[in-house]
Amino acid sequence: MADGRQKAHACLMIIAWMIFVPIAIIIARYMRFLLKSRHLCGTSVWLAIHRTLMILVPVFSVTAFLIILANLDWNWVSPSRTLSFIHSIFGIIAIFLSLFQVLIAYLRPRYSPGLRKIYNIVHRFVGILSLALATIAIFLAVFIKDMRLGTVGWGTMIGYVIYLLVIPIPFELIYYFFQVRRGIFMFFLNSNINSAII
Repeated sequence: MADGRQKAHACLMIIAWMIFVPIAIIIARYMRFLLKSRHLCGTSVWLAIHRTLMILVPVFSVTAFLIILANLDWNWVSPSRTLSFIHSIFGIIAIFLSLFQVLIAYLRPRYSPGLRKIYNIVHRFVGILSLALATIAIFLAVFIKDMRLGTVGWGTMIGYVIYLLVIPIPFELIYYFFQVRRGIFMFFLNSNINSAII
């Protein structure tokens, strides 16, 4: 049976990667245009929320990593425990990438459009890669016999995958509606301005 430290490790990782990260991604992708004019301490509200959640991810992840390492008497999991070892490799890479995300976020170019475009590509790629690796690590954890998760683990992971696939649909529709509506409005506004000039 999983002991308290294993459960603490699992809970912190689930909170970080299955709750904080998807919410932060949704906020960055969809709330940017809805909360554009709202500010908190001189920063856009969407960015303040996104940044806070994404800073908490490596904090929770490193804490969870230290907890499980302490549980193993500060030794890395043995390669002879194949599933646990693979889980640890995917997990540590995801943690490293989450720390890298925080670092590059602070180095984000503000006034150079060319560098900003490259930054955005790297930021998105690293973010998606770290989420994918963390998701694989969590799926592998469901198979670790010591955890004895059984149907609860599978139910959680199936629910999570459905959540990742279904939640973006209404947000994409709302986003599309606002973008198309704004585009039509801008088209008519520009048409009226041009006809008034002629």
